[in-house]
Amino acid sequence: MDYRDFEHIGSEIRDLVQSAIDSRDFSRLNSTINQTLDAAKQTLRSAGSPRDTQRPENSQKVRGSSFTSYDRDRRDSDLRFAPVPKGRMAGPLLTCLGFSAAGIFGLSALILLLTTLFSQVPSETWIATILMLCFLGGSLIVGGVGRRKWNLVKRFRSYKRILGSRTYCSLEELSQLSRRKISGLRSDLTLMIDKGMFPQGHLDRQGTCLMLTDDVFQQYCAAEQELARRQREASVVHVQEEKAPSGLSQECQHILEEGDEYIRHIHHCNDILPGVEISQKLDRLETIMRKIFDQVEKDPDLAPELHKLMNYYLPTTRKLLDAYCELDAQPVGGENIASTKLEIERTLDTINEAFENLLDRFFEDTAWDIASDISVMKTMLAQEGLTEDPLTKAGKERNKQWKMK
Repeated sequence: MDYRDFEHIGSEIRDLVQSAIDSRDFSRLNSTINQTLDAAKQTLRSAGSPRDTQRPENSQKVRGSSFTSYDRDRRDSDLRFAPVPKGRMAGPLLTCLGFSAAGIFGLSALILLLTTLFSQVPSETWIATILMLCFLGGSLIVGGVGRRKWNLVKRFRSYKRILGSRTYCSLEELSQLSRRKISGLRSDLTLMIDKGMFPQGHLDRQGTCLMLTDDVFQQYCAAEQELARRQREASVVHVQEEKAPSGLSQECQHILEEGDEYIRHIHHCNDILPGVEISQKLDRLETIMRKIFDQVEKDPDLAPELHKLMNYYLPTTRKLLDAYCELDAQPVGGENIASTKLEIERTLDTINEAFENLLDRFFEDTAWDIASDISVMKTMLAQEGLTEDPLTKAGKERNKQWKMK
């Protein structure tokens, strides 16, 4: 109800009073005014104050939002941490029972031991003493197990307090904050995950990061898969680039790879053979073969000629070298061995000469092309007047000689 409503009620009451004064009849004035006020009160109750009607709603919204935030935080905490970690009750209980029983059995064993030393029937007391000692050992084991459980729960609460609202944390940071070595921390976290203290806990593959929710772990797995995929693609591209560095055909690349294998074999034989003369021949052979394969890699059209070399000369050369190495490895060298080795050395000279001729043939077309390019260049320069052509130059030389005569 606003100010205009109150003004309207006041105007009605004033009119009633004025009417009673004018009529000089005040008998019903009180009841009429009361009826007017009751009607106004009823209207006020039904309408209500806007401020009062909005306040509960706003208050309810605030309480609702605060409860929602609290519930969400509590729900997230329940997902990350076990509300009742294993060992919270069993740890203290086993510790107390185990060490208490150990004290009782230890004291009993001590009393029995002293009694045995001074007893007239030592056999019975010895049996009782041994039993007490067994019970003592069992009690100590129970107490130790309980103590480990209790300490694990304490460390879990410490880690929980450090982690707070985070969903992941590096072990290095957690180690610094908890003042515990990374190796011991990793063992703790692994055991806690196995015991369900971190219901959705995971360690990464390297054991360097703790993830507390399945969502974070799934994101980590997706990132790992993406990284592995990129590494596989990069590896495939690298292998392809190695196989075809110059855009060579697969057949040509196979020939070059096989040639490299022959060269490595020649180099190996050269390393194990002590003779100076055979070493020089193999050095020469290896150098020529490298030049041949380098030229074929630059000009793949030479591959057919190289294919003939691969099919006959290189396998034969390898067999000769293997035979030479076998003969050279004999402890006693006879006349036949020496003559055979000499014949193989002469054959290597022939092979070197054949390979040199093949290398010259590879460069023959290149030399011809270079000579043709030089001739064409000279002709073009002469046509442009930058140099003299051969005929003009010859004529000038003849005129010069005639004048001198």
